[in-house]
Amino acid sequence: MVTPLAVAALSCSQEAPVPVLEVAASATEVGVGEPVTLSITHNLDGLSVYNGEAGHEWQRSAAYNLAGRTEQELRDSIFRPLNPDVNPFEYDFSDAEPGAATIGGGVVELRHTSMGTNLLPAEGSVVYDPAIGGNLLRITSTHPEWWYQGLRINLNSKLGANRMLTLRMRFEKDFLSEISTGSKRADVPTFGVVIRLAGVPMGGGAPVFSEASVWDVYWAPSLASKDYSVDLARIVTAWEAATGKKMERLAYAQILFTAVGSVGYVGDYYIEKISYGSYEYAPWDTGEGLNTGLGEGTVKYTHRFSAPGVYEMVVAGNSTSLKNYSGSGYRDDLGNKISGSEYRYGSITRSVKITVK
Repeated sequence: MVTPLAVAALSCSQEAPVPVLEVAASATEVGVGEPVTLSITHNLDGLSVYNGEAGHEWQRSAAYNLAGRTEQELRDSIFRPLNPDVNPFEYDFSDAEPGAATIGGGVVELRHTSMGTNLLPAEGSVVYDPAIGGNLLRITSTHPEWWYQGLRINLNSKLGANRMLTLRMRFEKDFLSEISTGSKRADVPTFGVVIRLAGVPMGGGAPVFSEASVWDVYWAPSLASKDYSVDLARIVTAWEAATGKKMERLAYAQILFTAVGSVGYVGDYYIEKISYGSYEYAPWDTGEGLNTGLGEGTVKYTHRFSAPGVYEMVVAGNSTSLKNYSGSGYRDDLGNKISGSEYRYGSITRSVKITVK
């Protein structure tokens, strides 16, 4: 039932209330696992708390990074932060010294797979190629059936969504041969490629190398430069199944060009460029929404920090319904299609720093 007093109140002009957001912490210095309670006094419609721990930092949130951006800016620019742990790999041999036994400080190696010895520069060497106007890696394949020439690529990257490894290369010959006689075998168009990985398990530790391989990768030699790619996702799955561990970081990939029976690629091949993965955007950090109950008043939020450090706890509030009333009140205002300028809406933040020991 609407009382005459309520009707009179609605009929009078009234300025929208000033938005209120006040935050007080029960303590600003605590130990790990000890509770910190925020008392949040407000008259807003929505509240969320960013506690400052990983994944919940206000400065990494969409609300913080996109606030005040124009429509044109949002169309033209990317404001998402990059994931610093996902390191795409790209190497083109431009800084490698021709004839040296080490390439790029060891980023790319040619190893004897059973003895672990360095096969550079005896069986592979950086050379200058006038066709591309730069250096490339020339490897001489003589006994692919021995499975001993291992091209090791030290990727050292946290696993991301893109696990594609690509070698841009060309071959001296575009056919396979009988390995013992060198005779051409046009009936066998592709050779087997075996890829094995070393990974760092979740939680850290030394890289673990696994003999687990993917056998259904076959490449055909080409005289023209082309990209030869393989998705390492399947090999990561094989590594995890063989080791019983979850891979967190990919330490290196080892590639062997093998034979199909007595047939394989015999001759030189030239690697111009190696690439892996891509830059990835980190997800936006998120806050925890609070139940504001019946509206204005004081609500509590309690959090326990899991590690020492200095954290900034941020409370973000949103106002959508603080309205200036005029004339005969809200009913006529609504009927006359009032404008948004009569509302006080927007976002407010308050923060408090907590030291955790």
